[in-house]
Amino acid sequence: MAQSRRHKPDNLAKCLRSIHRGTGIWQDDLHGSLGPGLRAIWGVADNATATQVREIVLLRLKSLLDTRTDPKLPVIVWTAYNLGAAPGTTGMVARFNGLREAGRAGFSERSCTRPFYKFVEALERSLADEHPPLGDADLLTAAGWLAKNIRPERGRLSINIGEGAALYNAIRALRTPVEEPIRRFLIAPVYGPVTELGTMLPARLGKHGTWLCVFTDEHLLDEYRGAAKTNWRTARKHGREVVLEAADGPVPTGVLVNPSPRRGTGIDASLPLPPELIARVAATL
Repeated sequence: MAQSRRHKPDNLAKCLRSIHRGTGIWQDDLHGSLGPGLRAIWGVADNATATQVREIVLLRLKSLLDTRTDPKLPVIVWTAYNLGAAPGTTGMVARFNGLREAGRAGFSERSCTRPFYKFVEALERSLADEHPPLGDADLLTAAGWLAKNIRPERGRLSINIGEGAALYNAIRALRTPVEEPIRRFLIAPVYGPVTELGTMLPARLGKHGTWLCVFTDEHLLDEYRGAAKTNWRTARKHGREVVLEAADGPVPTGVLVNPSPRRGTGIDASLPLPPELIARVAATL
């Protein structure tokens, strides 16, 4: 039987070259950009969430990158794919120029473009190789890099699986607020913007209501603050304290855990706790 046109090498190459475009690994429909052929090779399920797709793509890129010896290549590659770059930067060229503007000696659009496309060519050739299934530990490691928007080091990163990380992964595995992530939220430390008096700073979203935004990791808060271009005073509190503050507010207030700094993305890694749920949980504390 003839091979379907959508699985031809030229189409796979086109899909590979779509990953670094626009917002890179954070693009809205990364699953669709990969196409069915590349998804099959890399082991991306048809029903994978956006977060799961990013984790798998990150690990497939890293497996090839770890075989390269050029010390500058990791910075070039991850900047191209928009991991570890300045929040909100759109376009690979702008991200490369951002390296120069940030004072990174030896990096510029011209010096980055050629080695990056040589990496992409090697990535195309690697599609003929075997791609073993990825284990839960590998995906959890990738989740940590993505959550902190940091460039992976060569080899494995040791993640601190504390209450904050456990909460992050409970949220990541679910699409609706149910018992397990709420239980973890109450005991986990979270970080959020506060007023000068130390009370949580509410986000008033018009018809969408009033929310307290908190984050399971300081790096996530820093990334959001950078994207919002604000200078918020911040504090560390436990989820229980945040729930009680929200319930005690002058208007019905919800809590949004890990809001994405990129409009329209990251909803599968966020946990909305609407005002009515906050009121019920607070009544049990």
